[in-house]
Amino acid sequence: MNLISMIKNICIYIFLLLLSFKSMAQTIKPELINVKQLAKYEATHPELFKVCATCPNKEIDGGWKTLNHDLPIPADAIIKRQVNSQKPSGPSAPLSPSPNPVTSFLGYVDPSRTIPPDTHGAVGPNHVVTASNDYLLIQSKSGAEINRIAISTFTGVATSCDPYIQYDPESKRFFYSAIECNP
Repeated sequence: MNLISMIKNICIYIFLLLLSFKSMAQTIKPELINVKQLAKYEATHPELFKVCATCPNKEIDGGWKTLNHDLPIPADAIIKRQVNSQKPSGPSAPLSPSPNPVTSFLGYVDPSRTIPPDTHGAVGPNHVVTASNDYLLIQSKSGAEINRIAISTFTGVATSCDPYIQYDPESKRFFYSAIECNP
């Protein structure tokens, strides 16, 4: 193993370690927000809600000035800014209406109450694959369940979570990933 690949592996390990610490610190508390009270509070405390001094400049130059401070731009780089003098008056109309679905079926119904369920899915030529923090479900395009497996069983890691699945038409394969979360 050469030095570069070893450094690369160490960086990946540190990144995954930091990512796992981030997932431990997430706490979600549902809270009702009274918009009228919030507006009244903002009106009586204007010093807490100041306008961003650099925001108008970022909008004028499209953020290019701030980019120069963060990242070096090579001298031979060709940067084309798209200047649109006309602002759209509203949402653009589709060129043609979307066709109606040929078939429909009930997809994945999460059997547990894991919060958040972190659902993700991908569609291939013959299958629909849905993943959540609990299960990986494979269905035919007609909706028939082909297989259901716990993601911890699929990955071999008891505390797997945050699934991601994608279908690659070039290789004609589904690609799945998940991270290890703390219980």
